[in-house]
Amino acid sequence: MENIKIQVESGHYDFLKYVGWERWCSYYHQVSETVRLKPKTALIVGIGDNIVGEILRTQGIEVFTYDFDETLKPDFVGNVTDIDVVLQGKSFDVVLVCQILEHIPYTQFEDVLRKIRMVSAHVILSLPHLARNLTLGIKLHNYKTRHFHFALHQWWREIRCKNEPENRKSWWKIVQLHPEHYWEIGKGKYTKRRVRKSIQKHFSIKKTFLAKGNHNILFYVLN
Repeated sequence: MENIKIQVESGHYDFLKYVGWERWCSYYHQVSETVRLKPKTALIVGIGDNIVGEILRTQGIEVFTYDFDETLKPDFVGNVTDIDVVLQGKSFDVVLVCQILEHIPYTQFEDVLRKIRMVSAHVILSLPHLARNLTLGIKLHNYKTRHFHFALHQWWREIRCKNEPENRKSWWKIVQLHPEHYWEIGKGKYTKRRVRKSIQKHFSIKKTFLAKGNHNILFYVLN
């Protein structure tokens, strides 16, 4: 198994530092979409602070965890790229892979999706969606709030990682990634269309949506 460097220490998941309103919005969608599938078992890839797993357990779901950081005490230890080898034929009703796959090179993205399909026929996937966002919320008396969202993807901008040297191009042509990410939807050549085509090679997309309250996360519900 490939040795992977742990990107953050366990203290990174301190509640007051790690969990904000936008992250709670993501948690809500992870839980709600999983519960709608009515699974008996669920595998969470990437433990994080384990809040989602604890909530799912209150809904009567048997939850298992997968992570390469042994200090988080997951049920299965390994890199997501080795998930088929580590699980050794085990399967689950649903797998949650939320804010995980941007941490591996895009060249490995489709292969990991193929391996995850061997683990479960139902997947809740979320990925960072970075764009120039404009959201308008309208609330009328006795009616639910309606949200209207507009996004401009920065397809014309080249991606430069944190440790890459500066070049002479204008600042508006360069976009910098999160230091722990290899790619993000909406930055450079990683368009929604390209990612969707990669996913559809291995799954049918039942639903896709931006997280309410956090339009920096794009969700896919896969069969």
